[in-house]
Amino acid sequence: MVKEDMKNDTFKLMPYDWDSECTCGLEDMIDKWWEGKVHKDNCYQKLIEKDLIEKGWKINRYGHLDSPKELDYKICDKIENKIRKKYCKMFNLSFPNGCAVHCTCGLDESFEEWVKDKEHKNNCRLIQPNFLYKPTGFQIMCYKYFLRDSYMNQNINLDEFKEILKNCVESYKNE
Repeated sequence: MVKEDMKNDTFKLMPYDWDSECTCGLEDMIDKWWEGKVHKDNCYQKLIEKDLIEKGWKINRYGHLDSPKELDYKICDKIENKIRKKYCKMFNLSFPNGCAVHCTCGLDESFEEWVKDKEHKNNCRLIQPNFLYKPTGFQIMCYKYFLRDSYMNQNINLDEFKEILKNCVESYKNE
């Protein structure tokens, strides 16, 4: 498993980074957009929050709900799902799909409209590929471990991939 970046003029190999952060400023812009914004009192999100607070949930310093520490997580899930199901039925929304993120006051819709034309810059750490073959720009993105739940930006066949790997190994040997 690759523990640190390996790179030369031919390729760049970067491990999956749990702690990577946005380096282009987009996440900061998003945080600023959300500052001071809250769902309306009659919104699906606020109604669920209100019911959970009545059941002992607390709002933490980040504005998120924390379940009561004395309750087992399975019991908490059952309570949350019962409440979500009630409001999904009331608003005619999908359950269980989307039941944690529905919004009926338009706030999430406003955010989606604002963010739709914004993207991370090409050099932002959050969108860097785990593997880049520099001569062709071929990239592989992976989840946690190399080639796990991976996808590539160009359609190549196995022989082409073997040739890329061979070129990378040769380039690394020659350094």
